[in-house]
Amino acid sequence: MLGLQPQFVRIFFNTSEWAYPDRMASFLRTVDLARRSNAQINITWQGSTFAYAMASMSRFADVLADLIRNRGVDALWVTLYNEPNSSRLTLASTPPLPMRSAVRSTSPSTAWQRSNRPGS
Repeated sequence: MLGLQPQFVRIFFNTSEWAYPDRMASFLRTVDLARRSNAQINITWQGSTFAYAMASMSRFADVLADLIRNRGVDALWVTLYNEPNSSRLTLASTPPLPMRSAVRSTSPSTAWQRSNRPGS
C-alpha cells in the first residue's frame, strides 16, 4: 500500500472490534499503515441499530481520541452514517453527538483533528 501512495483511505470500524482483540489489532494496524502512507484517513462507523450507535458514540470517540493522542494520527475524517438504504432520520432531527475535548469537529462534515493543532 505504501508504494501506491494513496491520498485518501477509508477504514471501517465495526463494533465487533470491541469484543475481539485480534480485530481491534487489525483495525489499529490498518490505521497505522494509512498513517505511514501520509493519506487522509476516514474512519467509518459500520453497522448496528441507531439506538446502539447513539449509546456507543462515547466509546467510539475514545477510539478516535486514542488514534490522535497516542498513535500519531494528526487528522481524521469520520463518517457516522454510511449510505443508509433508507431512513426516517434527517440531519436536523438527529441529536448532537458527544465529543471529547481531545478531538473536535471542525465543520458539520465531521472532519476531526487535534484540538491543540496550530490554527485550530
